[in-house]
Amino acid sequence: MRRTLPVIDQWVAKAQEVAAVMASYERIGIKPNPPHTNIFQLFIQGDHEELTERHLALAEETGTFIFYRLRPSEVPDVAVTEIHCWENSMRFDLAALRPFLDQLLR
Repeated sequence: MRRTLPVIDQWVAKAQEVAAVMASYERIGIKPNPPHTNIFQLFIQGDHEELTERHLALAEETGTFIFYRLRPSEVPDVAVTEIHCWENSMRFDLAALRPFLDQLLR
């Protein structure tokens, strides 16, 4: 608690920044939008396996890593995962997110 409480507001703000960029894409949904905490759900239109493979290949190529894997949602052809913004997210370069997503969603 002593370590987390002083920085939780920064983590929430980072989650809101990341979510705002992601939500600007037609194929991406965020829940809740904007995030109320440092964790939110990410929904992407497309096959969960194909998007996960593409994400991991891009992560290896670019050094940007957003999520571990996607799983199918209850809606056909929509993948879902959770995004967690903790200490390591504070070092994440938000400028790298849009080019990464452009490639991922191509």
